[in-house]
Amino acid sequence: MIGQSLAIARFVAKEAGLSGKSSVEEALINSVVDALTELREKSFEAFMCKDESKKAKLCTEFFEKTLPTYLTNLERFLCNKKYLVGDAMTLADLHFFAVFEPIFGSSPDDALRSHPRVEQLFRRIGGHRSVADYLKSRPETAF
Repeated sequence: MIGQSLAIARFVAKEAGLSGKSSVEEALINSVVDALTELREKSFEAFMCKDESKKAKLCTEFFEKTLPTYLTNLERFLCNKKYLVGDAMTLADLHFFAVFEPIFGSSPDDALRSHPRVEQLFRRIGGHRSVADYLKSRPETAF
């Protein structure tokens, strides 16, 4: 039995041809996934904080410092590419969408709009037929 959601995601990505076309692409995908996981953990720390005064501070820090830093780094990393790694959708792109979709939902805010390459990727992945179909049929949850 395979444990841990990212281990399962990486396994499924490899089986489905979403882990890159070379070992270098696979390593880049893994580095993007790990960086995005760090962002997701920071968002959970802020949004799930039970102490309301601490939560307000953490959310402000997340939206004013942490998120803009990650978006700027992603914008640079994308450069003029259509996808985060390689010339086709990979686990990196799907994980990117899974991390950002709860933050921005279907209506990206100014933070995302000020990073046009990242916004285009967000819309491209969200508009992919399989992703869009899943989003329409998934059960309503908090995240």
